[in-house]
Amino acid sequence: MGMNKMLCVLRENKEIRRKYFSTAKEEISNTNLQLLIWICIFTIVIEITLLIFAKILLPTWVLKQEHFQVAIINVGFIFLATKLKSIHYKNDKMVANICMVYMLLIATCIIKIDVFYEPETLSSFIPLLFVVTPAAFVLSLFRIYLTMILVEVEYIIALFMVKDSVLISADIFYSLAGLSFGMLVTAIILRLRCKDNYDKLTYRRLSMTDSLTGVLNKSTALTQIGRYLLTRIDNTHCALLIIDLDNFKKVNDKYGHQVGDRLLNQVGEILHEAFRGNDIVGRFGGDEFVVLMKNVFDDEIIERKCEEILKLLESLTLDEENFKISCSMGAVIAKKKNESLERLFKIADDALYEAKAMGKNGLVKKIDK
Repeated sequence: MGMNKMLCVLRENKEIRRKYFSTAKEEISNTNLQLLIWICIFTIVIEITLLIFAKILLPTWVLKQEHFQVAIINVGFIFLATKLKSIHYKNDKMVANICMVYMLLIATCIIKIDVFYEPETLSSFIPLLFVVTPAAFVLSLFRIYLTMILVEVEYIIALFMVKDSVLISADIFYSLAGLSFGMLVTAIILRLRCKDNYDKLTYRRLSMTDSLTGVLNKSTALTQIGRYLLTRIDNTHCALLIIDLDNFKKVNDKYGHQVGDRLLNQVGEILHEAFRGNDIVGRFGGDEFVVLMKNVFDDEIIERKCEEILKLLESLTLDEENFKISCSMGAVIAKKKNESLERLFKIADDALYEAKAMGKNGLVKKIDK
């Protein structure tokens, strides 16, 4: 039982991480670029500070070539990250790879300084690097762990090249301790980041959807439809549908509001599944729904889709009673660019009233040329 619970938690964590990296790509990319800039600046400041103190406390200390390399790497990545931010670069995977390359380059320079120039003493910077790595960037566990393991392998190879066995054993022990601690902290930090994003998405979804039907609420639907109408390109047709359930008041009067709410929930599920993922489906209020079908080039698609909705609604039953569910639909196909939301709703609403006047359970379609 305990093992099953643990497996469920692991699967849940994996799903939360997957949703985080799939739904927050732009945010993660921008965050990593900003972090890269600040880390580079911080590294340069720390390096200059350490060099000044080293020169004061150790007059015989000599500046190494790798110190210049660290500075050049950081300056180069500052320019790169700044340029990518200025053009609003959104390829999150490429940005993640850039961050990995940065960490590997800096780690290589640190290994040269910490191992090759001080072979008689214990190395301290690499274990410290593993400890601070988790807070560096927003990367997947795979990328962070891979980077850390590659650094550890490079570090061990360097140790065997210049140090004696006693120091090698001690350095490997401390580096593995730092690596283990870093991996643990990485998992914890990523878990907190993913959980925070999951909570934000949940709150956002709840604020955008109608709690009864699961489709978008009126405010969100209108906002998304209006945004699409403003940004759609030339020669891209769309269709606005207003769907109104027939005789819904009789359902509430005869069966009660609880049954009526259950019916609305079923209608919401039908509409959500019947239309494409990029279409906009919302509840306008009461028993009225609105749908925006994007990229509709064939007028017959509207009729076929409406016939499908009518058949699906007819299949609904209310308990043991033979009460048939139907709906009336008003549709307008927009073929002009920069069409106003108010105008399309007026045309679709007029078409809906015509459908009601013609005996309900049908569609009236109009074309706005």
